[in-house]
Amino acid sequence: MSPDNFRLILAICAILLTFGCLFIIQPLLAIIALLGGALWLLGAAIWWWWKWWNR
Repeated sequence: MSPDNFRLILAICAILLTFGCLFIIQPLLAIIALLGGALWLLGAAIWWWWKWWNR
C-alpha cells in the first residue's frame, strides 16, 4: 500500500469519526439544551409566583 492511499484512508476515517461523534453528541446537546431551557423557565415561573404570592 502506498503512503498516499494510506493517508487518504486515514483522512476518510477521521472524517467519518468526526461525523459519527457529531451525530452522537448533537442529540445529547439538544437534550441538555432543552432540559436547561425547561429548568430555566420553571425557575422563572416559580420566582414570579413567589414574588406575586409574597407581595
